[in-house]
Amino acid sequence: MSAFTGTDIIYEDVLWDRPEPNVCQLPKVMIFEKSGCGSLRNSWEDNRTMFAVRCGYTWNHAHDDAGSFVLYDRGMPLLIDSGSCPYEDKLYLSYFTARQAHSVVSAEGCDCRTENMYYGSKFSGSLARLDTFPGFEILRADSAGPFCNIYRRNFRHFVFLNDEITVVTDDIRSFSSHKFIWQLHYNGDIHFNGNTAEIANSVSKISVYPVYPQDCKTELADGYTYRKDKSENSRENNDNAYPCCVQRKYLCIQYPDITDNAHFLNILTLNGASESEVQSLSGDEWCGAKITYGSETYEIFYNLRADGRCMHINSNHSFDGWQTDAYMLIIRRSAQKTEWQVVCGSYLRRGDISIYESYTKKDAYGEI
Repeated sequence: MSAFTGTDIIYEDVLWDRPEPNVCQLPKVMIFEKSGCGSLRNSWEDNRTMFAVRCGYTWNHAHDDAGSFVLYDRGMPLLIDSGSCPYEDKLYLSYFTARQAHSVVSAEGCDCRTENMYYGSKFSGSLARLDTFPGFEILRADSAGPFCNIYRRNFRHFVFLNDEITVVTDDIRSFSSHKFIWQLHYNGDIHFNGNTAEIANSVSKISVYPVYPQDCKTELADGYTYRKDKSENSRENNDNAYPCCVQRKYLCIQYPDITDNAHFLNILTLNGASESEVQSLSGDEWCGAKITYGSETYEIFYNLRADGRCMHINSNHSFDGWQTDAYMLIIRRSAQKTEWQVVCGSYLRRGDISIYESYTKKDAYGEI
């Protein structure tokens, strides 16, 4: 037998004999805390679904977009970011780096301070992954930091009930009263079925249900996107429009009141889940929804009393027979079992039965 050299060992073992890594074993949920970015996908195989969130600082290439999100499905963008344009274009600071160019809640007539793009925001946003039962994912984006001149509080929760149903809640408190607008940028065609927006491109479709507030106004606003080719639709219709910005509509859900305290609850149903039955629920200082999809039913209860307005009674509340002080309660029912999830809660009871008790408020889950 001939002796192997060091080069032989490296060549044979590392480059040829060692099996390829199994990419399907990589984590499907990734949170990069320092940048405030996170992503969630249902598979690492080609042309699957990926949802991504950004909630970090504002500075330089990091736009005024803390709390924004995008969705790619079947190899194509469906919910998008507007992108950017050349620095010398007047739309660079006035639109592309600003709040209206991103899928966030904006305060009408009030934006991030422009100098943040040059000097940076003093405080960063943050993104956290909550403790949930198997099959669920909840991400919490706290974007008050970069907009501390506007907001006392700006929480956004993304509740992924399954691969096709996402609940988005927004909890906002500002220093002064504003008209708040929930914005969604998309790639495709849109039409309305009542107050529900239905968006479709060549391979995917998504429905947007504005659950709360029930008397919100839904409309389209004028925006832009950047294209690197000549286009007859450019802002300046001339032969030198290269590159150029073209107009693109985006979805706006307007809060009905001018206020310093606002909450939104919107539900996104992708592809087959667009046929789900969505029922709005509400009561005194709470809102929610009941979603029926196939053999499963989901109930979401959003405790508006838990947004900091009540101190001494500790946000105790009742929702459809459930008693809890949780910020959010989620129930999933199937023929086999009933599962529960509390977000920032210390107890859960139903009638005279105690289901969960704790000395501190925390995220918890279980099965009944």
